[in-house]
Amino acid sequence: MEAQAAAIAHLKSAAEIAWTARWQMSWDMNHDDVVNLADFWLLTSWFFFAPGDAILLLAMMYATPVALFLGIDPQSLSGILSGTISAIVWLVTIGYFARRA
Repeated sequence: MEAQAAAIAHLKSAAEIAWTARWQMSWDMNHDDVVNLADFWLLTSWFFFAPGDAILLLAMMYATPVALFLGIDPQSLSGILSGTISAIVWLVTIGYFARRA
């Protein structure tokens, strides 16, 4: 039980650090002091993965035992699971607004 409590505390603190880092945005996404097409790709990727990353980070912070069981950690951000969640969120959102138009 003590090891599980330590793992939960570690994941929560790592998720809080990842949360702060995740929501830092700038036009120069790769920090090379030049805004170019590489930054556009990184910015597009940042927006696409935002819903999935937010859901995973919230799970790590507020449903930590579940996140530990599923193997979700800060390395999961902008990965396959985050991309799948983001794609579903974006498709549902686009479908919703397409029906309203």
